[in-house]
Amino acid sequence: MFHMNANGTVSERHEPTSLYGPASAALLAPLHQSMQARASDIAAFFQQHVGQEAMLSDILRKMLSEPELERFKAWQTGNLLDLASPELTPERHRSEALRLGHLYTQLGLPQIGLMREQEILHRAVEHNIDAREHAQAMAILSQRLMCSLAWQAEAYQKVHTQRQSLLQEIIRLVWETDNYADLIAQAAAILVRHDGLTGCSFAKPDAQGIFHYEYIAGTPQTKQCLMEIDAQSDMPDAYCEGEHGHGMMGRAWFSTRTECSLNVDLDPLMRRWQPFFTRHADFRSIVAIPLCRADDTPISVLCLYGKYPGGLVSADQKAFIEQLRTLLLFACTQLHKLSGPIPGMSYNARQRWAMLIHQGQGLRMRYQPVISLPSGVAVGIYALAHLQDGDQDLPPSTVQPLLSSDEFFTFYSLGIHQAMADRESWRRAGLGDRRLGINLRYRALGDPRYLREIQAAMARHDCPAQLLTLHILDLPEPSEELDAAAAQTLAQIKNMGINITADDLGAGHSSLDRLRQLPFNTIKIDRSIVSQVDKDPTNVLFFIHRLTRLGHTLGKLVLVEGVDSADMLEAAAILEADAVQGRAVCPPLSAEQMTQWLKEAPALALAAHHHPRSKLAKLASLLLWEERLHLTLEKAAGTPADAASTQTLGPALPFLAARSHQRQLFMAARDHGLHSDAYRAARRHFIAQLFREEALIS
Repeated sequence: MFHMNANGTVSERHEPTSLYGPASAALLAPLHQSMQARASDIAAFFQQHVGQEAMLSDILRKMLSEPELERFKAWQTGNLLDLASPELTPERHRSEALRLGHLYTQLGLPQIGLMREQEILHRAVEHNIDAREHAQAMAILSQRLMCSLAWQAEAYQKVHTQRQSLLQEIIRLVWETDNYADLIAQAAAILVRHDGLTGCSFAKPDAQGIFHYEYIAGTPQTKQCLMEIDAQSDMPDAYCEGEHGHGMMGRAWFSTRTECSLNVDLDPLMRRWQPFFTRHADFRSIVAIPLCRADDTPISVLCLYGKYPGGLVSADQKAFIEQLRTLLLFACTQLHKLSGPIPGMSYNARQRWAMLIHQGQGLRMRYQPVISLPSGVAVGIYALAHLQDGDQDLPPSTVQPLLSSDEFFTFYSLGIHQAMADRESWRRAGLGDRRLGINLRYRALGDPRYLREIQAAMARHDCPAQLLTLHILDLPEPSEELDAAAAQTLAQIKNMGINITADDLGAGHSSLDRLRQLPFNTIKIDRSIVSQVDKDPTNVLFFIHRLTRLGHTLGKLVLVEGVDSADMLEAAAILEADAVQGRAVCPPLSAEQMTQWLKEAPALALAAHHHPRSKLAKLASLLLWEERLHLTLEKAAGTPADAASTQTLGPALPFLAARSHQRQLFMAARDHGLHSDAYRAARRHFIAQLFREEALIS
């Protein structure tokens, strides 16, 4: 009598009123009266046999408290009586069946359980009612049960379709976004459209191991609850081992497995947070999903807050969660390759930062001079936009990864206008028409807003193109394709006359191939390399030396960033870098402090290259000596043995008092080669002597 339509709904094949209306009502009235009279027996039979179905009873007992379970059973019995009601209409029947199917789906009850339940319902009636007396009415009830089952299956399919649609949106987001804050905010906005969720959050521990929500989305009640929890300074430690020491996020972070609280009211591990739930929460379950590979440290923990108990029971739910985890883990991994690890930060602090930026507050510009090593004078001013959050003065490297793309653009716009206004004020004060250096991330080149804003700021503040330098950060790796729009924008910038610097060279975000492919005027050796000079002075200076030679070969200037000591300053000069930036010359200053510095700062006086004073400078001189020695030995190749024995010791080292040390190096290089183990051993001995014996210092 019934068939399934193409849209998954059920319709009658022949008589549309056979299950409803006056004719069916006359047949069903006696059956309905009998069922009402035996309602308690029918319910007892039904509950007894459902209880024997482990698939249903075990799941329900984990999700529902005893009072809830009793109400659920009563509701099921009432639904059965309603199916036999003479007054049931097809509209109400369909509506109630869809509602029941939706509830079962959200609880995570398996669809096969619905079929078994319908069978038990039918048997419960047959067991307690004279089936021969109510044969026609029982046939109608059976068909109504079949309709209910089909409509409930339709509800299952509807939820499944919604989940797949959400996953498709997440896939598009994963491929389109290049900003971590955008990723988690937009993913949360997509997920909370799931009609089984009241909210969603991303969370991770800070440097002290205290968890914070990175982002929160959902109903006002859920958001208020989570923000109050986030504001508590004693949120659970990710590595706490106590029975109640950590909640869902901590357990997921620590175990690197998806964790689920089927019912937050019944879960003993959730007692610590139940006062917050009682005041505000409109969720009944939580699923915490660590975004990591097995046994690895998570990037973040995604939490889903369910409107109903359950959340991780059915195969469909588990598949949805695993697909979601895989997609977001892939996106986070790719973004971390670009930006590095993103620190944990409170959602409340994120909101405060967004408000400061939106209101045009909190911007604090910091400036550092760029010093030409040949002349010793400041040839430019490097600008950095800091965010002032209370007593915290936060640099761009801290702020940028935690802002959305729109928030960062607003912050960048404020910063570039302020920097150009300050540059103009120095010029009008007679302090020189100096070049201004400003950072710009490579991926921002594909966003036309940035170039438009740069051009608008130049016009507004009368900054000539040749006096602006853009320091391009985060160049793609050689294995990654260059973004066509970004490369085109770089060419456009170059044609405008703006100088371009390849920033962070050696920090893992750029390559020598990129220096040839893109139109840079200057390359900047990253401070992360220079900062290792105390631990590994030889390799750091060798790196600077080689990159400086390469830069000059390619016709580019070389700027060394992070020169924070007089020794490093002297070594950079000996290695013939073109310019330096760092605390050895001047720390980052406010606009007012920079005005004073420009008024008072004398030209930088450096020691003569032929008379290095510091140990780093002497080590730099050794690198240059080895370079000249290599040429000397090449020229001597093929010289007769008796002539070779009378060779000089090669170019002189300017700081040696005793030639014996130089002789040992020279003999090892001559006899075994500059790349031999013997020479490396002699060199290590020489450097050890250099760094501890005063007799080597002239």
